[in-house]
Amino acid sequence: MKKYLTLALLLLSLVGWSQTPLGEIRGTLVDSTTKQPVPNAYVFVLTGSDSIANATDLDGDFIFKGLKSGIYQVKASCVGYQTRVIGGVQVIANQVKFLGKIPMNFGIELGGIVFSEDGGRKLLDPDEPSTMVIIASEIIKSPNQRELMKLVGSVVPGVLTSDNGKEIHFRGARDGAEAYYIDGVRVRSLEGYPSQAVGSIKVYTGGVPAQYGDLTGGVVAIETKSYFDLYNAWLASHPE
Repeated sequence: MKKYLTLALLLLSLVGWSQTPLGEIRGTLVDSTTKQPVPNAYVFVLTGSDSIANATDLDGDFIFKGLKSGIYQVKASCVGYQTRVIGGVQVIANQVKFLGKIPMNFGIELGGIVFSEDGGRKLLDPDEPSTMVIIASEIIKSPNQRELMKLVGSVVPGVLTSDNGKEIHFRGARDGAEAYYIDGVRVRSLEGYPSQAVGSIKVYTGGVPAQYGDLTGGVVAIETKSYFDLYNAWLASHPE
């Protein structure tokens, strides 16, 4: 009996793991002078103390799938080119992080070039106009960082916060038509939840995905930080 119970628990954990929402990183390496693609270059994504390796194709494109939400560091290297280091790459569940065309400088290695992706990130995704994402670096800069309900209401169009800051209302929807999720688990409210533990907040003001059920209002979904998020954030601020 104990053997079957252990097997059942193992299967349940595998099912839970397989349902964890994951993100992607994509980009293209190009010669900084000729603007031509750089094929067969090595690209690494640093995750924790390990790294995931990949190579660019003939068009200079690379892709990393199955990444947990968090902050990553990306390194690109190729014979004859200076190593490119990209810090602060924010990956969000169920989204693709496009790094665009990354210029590679041909010549003697003078040290890695580092830039952060967070600074120019747009909160509103043109491909999902009814969805907005707030990442950790934006949360800590907000005057409402200690009150997540007020924070969401202050930056997301179409969302109103009650006077006491304990409720969120989506315009055009009746009271109680909203839902809150933390790492895929539905909760009653976000009141009192520590902002330091939040990796990202995704707000759906329309077109709510089927995984959240049939809602006429909106959804606020939080992805929490992990040990690797904190470690990768430290690495991003201390590049080699």
